[in-house]
Amino acid sequence: MREILSRPVILIIIAAVCVIGTGLAMVVFLHEPSEPDSQAQTEATRASSSVPEETTAAKETTAPSEAAGAEKTGFSVYIETGHGIEDNGNWDAGAVWSDGSQTYEEARLMIPIAKAMAKYLRLSGVEVYTDADDDNNMNLAYTLDFLDSHPEIDAFVNIHCDWEEAGSGTMPLYRTEEQKALAEALNQGVHEYIDIPDRGLVYRDDLDTTTSEKAHCPAVIFETGSISADNKTLTTQYEDYGKGLAAGMCRYLGIPTGF
Repeated sequence: MREILSRPVILIIIAAVCVIGTGLAMVVFLHEPSEPDSQAQTEATRASSSVPEETTAAKETTAPSEAAGAEKTGFSVYIETGHGIEDNGNWDAGAVWSDGSQTYEEARLMIPIAKAMAKYLRLSGVEVYTDADDDNNMNLAYTLDFLDSHPEIDAFVNIHCDWEEAGSGTMPLYRTEEQKALAEALNQGVHEYIDIPDRGLVYRDDLDTTTSEKAHCPAVIFETGSISADNKTLTTQYEDYGKGLAAGMCRYLGIPTGF
């Protein structure tokens, strides 16, 4: 009799204990914070708040060629920004034109184009020398002396624009066959990136750039367009213009572009 009655009691007690234990476990599970998830979230928040600052700093202190991981090609070029500082220290504006509200100077208009060309060549692993880095503070006489002392330079381009009464379009100037090959490559590169007329290549044997023996490399003058007729292109599409010139130079050097 006792044995029969005690067995249900024991079963009831065991069931009660299980129910109470399960309830306590659920309470602990629901209210106990998840340390791993909380820690991961904190680390992710710290990381996300620090990345922009570090990335910005890196962009500001890294040279374009280094930022792109460009491998050096062994080629070097010189980019001259037309006109600018003369030997006597005076400013040579080159061609000047006013649309009635603003006056434009050739020497200043060519700086953004030259800077863009230098940037994209550096991205392609080409070593670039240019007065554009210092906003056109050199002159042709200085450049020719520099070329004379650096015979390893592979090409020289002197960037200009034509005067206000000139026709619209590009017009590279050359003298030798080597210069002509460089002029053709540069011209082709520009027309791949810029919608502008083409006045064709022009032979000139009366210009220091194309005739000086100090330039131990192909040297051309690249007339980017008319300061009046092509003013909108020169003032708004200078980045693509420089990219086109860089693409043409890469084609001439026989290397792939890095942009």
